[in-house]
Amino acid sequence: MPAGPVLPALSGAILAERDVPVMLQANAPLFTRLADTLRGRVQYQVQVSWDEAAAPARFGDPAGLDAVREGLSARIGDMLGLVSEEMVALPIRDAVIFNAALLVAENEIPALDQTVEAVDAIWTDGFSIRQIGPSPAVSFCSLGLRQVSSRAIQKARDRLGLSGDLDAEAIRSARRHALMSAKDDVRERVKTAADILEVLTACPEAEKGFHHAFVWWEGRAGPKTEERAAA
Repeated sequence: MPAGPVLPALSGAILAERDVPVMLQANAPLFTRLADTLRGRVQYQVQVSWDEAAAPARFGDPAGLDAVREGLSARIGDMLGLVSEEMVALPIRDAVIFNAALLVAENEIPALDQTVEAVDAIWTDGFSIRQIGPSPAVSFCSLGLRQVSSRAIQKARDRLGLSGDLDAEAIRSARRHALMSAKDDVRERVKTAADILEVLTACPEAEKGFHHAFVWWEGRAGPKTEERAAA
């Protein structure tokens, strides 16, 4: 995007204008990592449908069309995988044989266009292809907001046994200690408590409550953008 990476927001990610400064400061490390990860990358959707009525004449016995369909879908996926950094399968129905969102480097867009042309050449008269984009990486990195109250912050402190001023090393140490003794159904709560308190080390103003950003991606499959950003 000309002005830099766009971090899409999930529907319902709304907050009052007065809460924006603290939200931005509290989530600045995550936003910075994601922006760096998505810089120079955009999303495309490629959907391929076929002429079901003509498919038997083109590919043979109707009884074997399911295997042909699966084979074509895999072939198309392999072709597009060569020009995309990440790919997420999207729902298919009826005559659609392939549908996916692709994260593509901007300098690979011409190669993507050429690959789509190569896909079309597999069966020019029988394929119908939709190529949608470029767009922000909605399927790979959409931001949501969870409200964290002052009460929740105090619970996080209590869970990790931390009071007063916070620093990153104390939080990491308390997190490790709590995880060692925590039952499986409590471990995620320990991790969430540590995440909340880490925000306070960079943004003390958040002690009264803040909106904590999280990342959603389509299908939660593949080498995740959030994981790459955090690496």
